[in-house]
Amino acid sequence: MRNRYIGVTLLAALSFTAGQHIYSREMADDREEVLRIQNEINQLKEELVAIKDTIAFQSSLTKALENMKEQETVIFDKVSLNEGNAYDKTSGIFTAPMDGIYSFTWSMLTQKGKYFVSDIVRNGHKVASNYSDGRGHDHGSMSTEHANIKMKKGDKVWIRTRGTWGQYAHGGDWCSFSGVKL
Repeated sequence: MRNRYIGVTLLAALSFTAGQHIYSREMADDREEVLRIQNEINQLKEELVAIKDTIAFQSSLTKALENMKEQETVIFDKVSLNEGNAYDKTSGIFTAPMDGIYSFTWSMLTQKGKYFVSDIVRNGHKVASNYSDGRGHDHGSMSTEHANIKMKKGDKVWIRTRGTWGQYAHGGDWCSFSGVKL
C-alpha cells in the first residue's frame, strides 16, 4: 500500500512537472510572440512619428501685386502642398508646429521698369532679403532667396515688403514661397 502511495505521489509529481514544462514552453512561445508584436508596434510608432513630423509647404501668387504698403505681408494664396497644415494661405503666415530648423525659399518676379524688395521675417524680425529690380532692363527680373531658420513651436515666419519697395510682383504662379522642416 505504501509503495502504491509513493507511486501515485511520484506519478502526480511527474504529471505536475510535465504540465509545468509544457506550460512553461507555451509561456515562452507566448513571450516570444508578445516581444515580436511589441517590436512591430514600436516600429510602427516610429514610422507614424516620422510621418507626423513631416512639415512642408509650397505656395504661389495667383494675381499680381502692385504698390504694396510698407512692411505689408505678401500673401501667397495658392497652396499646392501643405503637409502639417502650418502655412495659412489667408494670412500668408507659416507657424512652426514644433521646434526645429526650417528651410525657406521665396522667388519674386517683377516686370521691366519695376522693382520688388521683400524680407523674410521671424516673429517680425528680418532674417534675409530678396531684391528683384527690373529697372534699366528690357525684360522683367526674377530673384530667389533662401533662409534656414531655427524656430520654436509657435514661431511665425512670413514674407513682407521692404519699406515701400513692393512696386510690382507678377501673379500667375511666377512668385513662390516654400518651406520644409529639416
